[in-house]
Amino acid sequence: HMSELEIKIAYKGDAVNSGSMDVYEVAPALLAIGESFQEANRELNGDSAHISVRVRDKFEAGSFDIYLTIDHTLIEQAKALLFHGNIKSAKDLSILLGFSAGMGESHAVTGVLHLLKLLKGAIVKYIQPRTNENKIDLHIENNHDSKITVQIITVDADTFRLASNPRIRQSANKLTKPLDRPGIDRVEIGEGAGVAETITKEDRPAFYPVSIEPEQPVLTPNQT
Repeated sequence: HMSELEIKIAYKGDAVNSGSMDVYEVAPALLAIGESFQEANRELNGDSAHISVRVRDKFEAGSFDIYLTIDHTLIEQAKALLFHGNIKSAKDLSILLGFSAGMGESHAVTGVLHLLKLLKGAIVKYIQPRTNENKIDLHIENNHDSKITVQIITVDADTFRLASNPRIRQSANKLTKPLDRPGIDRVEIGEGAGVAETITKEDRPAFYPVSIEPEQPVLTPNQT
């Protein structure tokens, strides 16, 4: 029982067009994607599934498109148990990490990359799980020009769980780090020809590895 997925990461900009970007610059980013899949699998599937990430070497001059193949195999014991429904496939993990387009819970932010981009490094004041729904309301505080604004972002619970993992946030940092270099303007991530997420130079600070731990303990629904 195996699910397979191919993810494409494309760095865009003058440095790419002129062929001056070096594979060594993106090596940490590639490793980071592998790490984020391993970590997401460990977080959500525990010991029930094994994941491996392979880079398909298709580098062409003037483009920096990296293809990763994600192989996801269920461990024998897990096949014997009847909880297939709870096991996240490679595609599920990819959607939750933000590498593939797709929905988690309706009307809730899905995908770690998308969530970090929206948060822009804002402080999470507290979180409020929704009763009987797999989603969480994040109460966040932004401070722009000494003007504090408070807003609520509803996020898919599994997405938030992954985004709360420091290793996954560090992976998002490494994935976007090439944007610090002059001549690299954006990175596009998706499956096949589709682009699930575009991250630009302007977005880059949102991916610095800051904590998103809530400042206050979780509010349970009956406290409000």
